Amino acid sequence: MTIRIVYCNNQIFEIFLFTLGSYFSYQGRAGRTEFWCFYLFNMVVCCGLLTFAGILRSISEMLGTLGFAVYGLYCLAILIPSIMLFIRRLHDIDKSGWFALLGFIPVFGLFIVLIFALIEGTKGANRFGDPEPISEGQFSLKLKQ
Repeated sequence: MTIRIVYCNNQIFEIFLFTLGSYFSYQGRAGRTEFWCFYLFNMVVCCGLLTFAGILRSISEMLGTLGFAVYGLYCLAILIPSIMLFIRRLHDIDKSGWFALLGFIPVFGLFIVLIFALIEGTKGANRFGDPEPISEGQFSLKLKQ
């Protein structure tokens, strides 16, 4: 049995910018590498902004408010690209973007979204087009059966 582990190579920032470049685009496909690298980078930025806002709040409440406002603006700015990226991720597994609405089902929806994000995309072209050109870094573990 072989377990293939996909990891983000040293292009995380380039992948983040590539995703932001298709801000309003739900056309095409987004592989697991693009999806997870985008969210990894996004989590690092959010944690950094929250930490910075907390430090500013310890200095002055007004500065803290400003720091949390910057964090809120970042979250609003990244909302649409995140949704569009998830729709393109669904396209990669040959599902309609309307499946993204399943994420609004309390508790159960989060598990469905996570499963869709983890599923390997279809090989070659599907009804949403060819796979994106971003290469996946990967390595394999060989396990004895």
